[in-house]
Amino acid sequence: YEHCSYVDETGFNELLRTCGFDPVRSRLDYQGQYLVVHARLAEPSPMPARAELPDFAPLAGHIDHWRAWATTFTESGGRAAVWAASSKAVAFLSAVPEFEPLVAVDINPAKAGRHLPGSGLGVVAPADLAPYDVDTIVVMNPIYLEEIGADLAQLGIDARLIGLGA
Repeated sequence: YEHCSYVDETGFNELLRTCGFDPVRSRLDYQGQYLVVHARLAEPSPMPARAELPDFAPLAGHIDHWRAWATTFTESGGRAAVWAASSKAVAFLSAVPEFEPLVAVDINPAKAGRHLPGSGLGVVAPADLAPYDVDTIVVMNPIYLEEIGADLAQLGIDARLIGLGA
């Protein structure tokens, strides 16, 4: 099942070899969000003595950017929502406590009326967003910006969309 993790192609292929698979080919898909690996059974190989770790410094800079943005946004009286009641939203809200959106929006009707873990942020369906009068929506997956913009236009909601990856 899909879930975000921070592993690069080299590290994942080494893990597969260690577990007895032979990576045949790999590629990034879904605008670079997914690593797809085709592998076949092989003999397990020993774990390398010291595996190289990815450089997480760019991620820390990204978080610093969002924390500064959230502080300015909150101080200016902005009213925001996050789009997607997902693990990305939970992680984002945990990493950027300065950001205090009014609500999370999700198209899955089973999530409406629920709350996000950690922040306790309530979740609404897109059709129930209007009363919150948000001026900004932080979209957890920017691949959906155009689709979300069209949905909001149909609902008569005029809010600035910001993609998390942007």
